[in-house]
Amino acid sequence: MDFIGELPKVQGIDNIMVVVDRSTKYAHFIPVSHPYTAKDITKVFVKEIVRLHGFPSTIVSDRECVSQHILVFRSLFEVYNRETAKAVAKVVLACVEYWYNTNYHASLKTTPFEELYGRVPPTLVRGDASLSAVEVVNRLTADRNEMLKEMQEQLLKA
Repeated sequence: MDFIGELPKVQGIDNIMVVVDRSTKYAHFIPVSHPYTAKDITKVFVKEIVRLHGFPSTIVSDRECVSQHILVFRSLFEVYNRETAKAVAKVVLACVEYWYNTNYHASLKTTPFEELYGRVPPTLVRGDASLSAVEVVNRLTADRNEMLKEMQEQLLKA
């Protein structure tokens, strides 16, 4: 478990708690606000990790592994201006977590998703932004497509 900090503040969130399972390399990226206390982190940890995976036997902090991903997160957050970021920050973080967990890890010789769930992960696909009769759905689909494109470009740069 570790933290990525000094991100642009979006809806009060400026840090990301990173929790990686040592055996599967499956990771969770959890938005948190600084300053935080041990009690705050414990509540978040139980809510986001323990409910899905149970209590770990040990918790290790590894700054070096997490620091490799800091540039990716910063560049992704900087892609969006303040107004856009407020609307999509949580979606972006969820997509980054999905990207991390569905990409090949040399140490596993597979993806963390496959290691954890035993199956190939579903693919994030772009939707047709003109299929719905509801304009807001079309706009959200177009925004999501643009976000996926920008994320892919930023991740390729990192």
